[in-house]
Amino acid sequence: MTEFDNSVFGLGEHVHQLVQTSNGPCVVTENFYQNLPAARQQIEQLPFCKTIYGDSDMYDARGTFASTIPGNELPFFDQWSESMSSYLGTRLKSLHDPLTVQVNANKIQSPKHQEYFFNAHKDHGAMSTVIFLNDEYLKGDGFNIYRDIPEPPPTWVHRKDLSVEVFVQGRPNRAVTFFAARLHGMECKTPFFADHIRLTQAIFMKEV
Repeated sequence: MTEFDNSVFGLGEHVHQLVQTSNGPCVVTENFYQNLPAARQQIEQLPFCKTIYGDSDMYDARGTFASTIPGNELPFFDQWSESMSSYLGTRLKSLHDPLTVQVNANKIQSPKHQEYFFNAHKDHGAMSTVIFLNDEYLKGDGFNIYRDIPEPPPTWVHRKDLSVEVFVQGRPNRAVTFFAARLHGMECKTPFFADHIRLTQAIFMKEV
């Protein structure tokens, strides 16, 4: 039996930086988890399922853990939404009930990422947070917020057809919080994640 230890998901002492965009601010936070290696160890035990977005050029999967009964609660959700509510001046809470750890797993399987962006998309809810879970990131690998376009882009969209408004460099235990309606996605300019699984956690929040 594999036990999922929800007690290791305590939050760290956060340092926030506000980044202004053309459609409201985003927040870059350092030290998201108090103990990133312990949290990642639990996350890596989750079963992952391939999504409809993955293809021969990019492995794309999701792993989840849902807090459904007394004893397996994930209190960091309330702590994080309260922290962002205080920082942004907007009352927020988790979009999902039950609370869920949702993790994205990606691996580059061809050089296509050099000329194309993968899976630029928008989220539901009011605000989203993406947490970088890997131990190492090379310069140029991270997260993009794009300028909006009239129609949803295809899963792979040529780099010349999207304009990056904000790039956030990946860093272990760094989080990015942004308006869910902003077009956003992963940035992989190097081949580093052809040899490593890129892990990011997503938190979705709604206004209350």
